[in-house]
Amino acid sequence: MLVAHAESATPREAIPQEEIDLQMWFLSAFDDPDKRKRILTKQSFENLQSLNDVVAWTRQLKADIERDDAELRALVEREITRSPDSLGRGDKDRWRIQLKIRTSSNSIRPKPLKKWNERTTWIKLQPQQGALAKEELLVELTLGDNIPAASLWPFGFHLALHFIVAINMATSGFWWWPLAPNRRRFYEKIHDLEKNLGIELDDPSFNIFTHKQPLTDVHMQHLTLCLVALPGPNDQERAPPYTYYLGGLTFIALNSIQWRCEGQAFGNFLESLRLLMVEAKYINDGESIDVAASRFLKEKYPDLDPPEHEAFLQLIRTFDRREGTPVVKLADVYLIKLLCETIFRDAIIPAVMQKQVARES
Repeated sequence: MLVAHAESATPREAIPQEEIDLQMWFLSAFDDPDKRKRILTKQSFENLQSLNDVVAWTRQLKADIERDDAELRALVEREITRSPDSLGRGDKDRWRIQLKIRTSSNSIRPKPLKKWNERTTWIKLQPQQGALAKEELLVELTLGDNIPAASLWPFGFHLALHFIVAINMATSGFWWWPLAPNRRRFYEKIHDLEKNLGIELDDPSFNIFTHKQPLTDVHMQHLTLCLVALPGPNDQERAPPYTYYLGGLTFIALNSIQWRCEGQAFGNFLESLRLLMVEAKYINDGESIDVAASRFLKEKYPDLDPPEHEAFLQLIRTFDRREGTPVVKLADVYLIKLLCETIFRDAIIPAVMQKQVARES
């Protein structure tokens, strides 16, 4: 609509600057999946019909989205500031916990980390130096003197796991503590005697992330939302889905040529997905998980090839009904992990934030 307006008979130099800016904002917003969903709503199109003016409609869209985003940012930043206070607020900083996590899915860049550190006081993020600068992230947690020494290990461990779940969900990637160096190989060297050459062979099933996506400001915004929306230590009623999700991550991290853990990882993520669908009120009463997953796949990932779609559902049925021996690939594990993250970000985070807004209003 806006592009057609821009290409009308009016010379470009005669178009007011505000209209050009609105066109550029619209195109940028439409490229953002979250903003696109907010643009393509029934109410939005009713407003367009009522205004009968594309420029006025776009101006109102921009104002509404920017207002909502500002309110959400303010709420989330208040929440992330007080996130470690489940044991009460301390009078001063007492403990500093450092951990190192590695990613096989993302390329770590300093710029979004710098923005994160400017607004978050108790979690600081730094890239690793040297050869692993783009693969390892240094996380520093600062806790107050309200946490007794006897509680430091379990509480710090909970926060570390909380962060790992959040960054996995925020990026739909894979992050964990540094992995064993031999996870993809069973050998030290292979030599081709005929050609007198050394060769290297890797298991192709490990190559889920053929391209590492740069860590961006959007990922960091999602990370903030995920940290806030995940259940804390005092919210055990909501904890089970995320415990299963963490179990799936654990098995992916352990997955190696010596111990293939795809089945265990898939089973954990399947239980996480089932419980997340219950929390999101997505699965219907009496509906089996494969039927709900099929509907969810069609809604969120309609471009998935039908044979792949059906094979994935059959794998779920095999697990759910304990029929036969399931054959699981790492790609299957990644897909079900992605479904867990999608329903968390698209359905559960908005519900949690709405409840928080209602509490504060």
